[in-house]
Amino acid sequence: MGGGFLLVPAGAHIFKALGLPEDLALRLSFGTSLFAIFLTAWGSFLAHRRAGAVVAPLGVGLGIGGAGGALAGSYLATRILGGEILRLLFGAFAVLVGLRFLLAPSDREEGRRREDPGFWVLCGLGAGILSGLLGIGGGILFVPLMTLLLGIQIHQAVGTSPLAMLFTVGAGTLGYIKGGWGVAGLPHGSVGYVNLIAAGIFAAASLSLAPLGARLAHRTSAGRLRLAFALLLFFIGGKMLVGLQI
Repeated sequence: MGGGFLLVPAGAHIFKALGLPEDLALRLSFGTSLFAIFLTAWGSFLAHRRAGAVVAPLGVGLGIGGAGGALAGSYLATRILGGEILRLLFGAFAVLVGLRFLLAPSDREEGRRREDPGFWVLCGLGAGILSGLLGIGGGILFVPLMTLLLGIQIHQAVGTSPLAMLFTVGAGTLGYIKGGWGVAGLPHGSVGYVNLIAAGIFAAASLSLAPLGARLAHRTSAGRLRLAFALLLFFIGGKMLVGLQI
């Protein structure tokens, strides 16, 4: 996962502790999360490309749609929707994704790849709207889309997802910068609704600890991983639904 499900509530909690009202704290956490994911996605993309697991045309097609969707989602989040609605949307989506991981069968592969660039862009558009709206990277959306709808083998889906994410979170980051440009009361190091200091810390910590997480994942059964992930999302989603206190 790109980390947005963890970075958004953590960032919102930190920014609220600095005295920001909920609306600003949430928007700043969304934009900061996207930029942190953009920084970390580069490393993932390069690693998968070296392994030959990136389907570049597909990643670009999803990314083009994702970029447009992320701009639309970031506009909704920064210009139209209030902080309470954003918090409830994020919490509800986290719980729904947790239920999907807990109750749904393992991802199946359709076998025959769907070679339809227009459909790739359309799928990316939907994922991008959710990414920009909720501050998540989109990897948790792109991988199921590729395996279930586009017939992509799971390892190629995982390898291609970071490429699509680069387009999506890059556009979403720009949307949050533009949406927060000139807003008063943001903490030091903020460019619009993106805090460069927090994003740098998040990215550095993610890059340094991701290999440990990967080693732990390979030593854990798939069933236990799914259960742990679902429970984590239930906890995060529940906290966001009832409030940001952790």
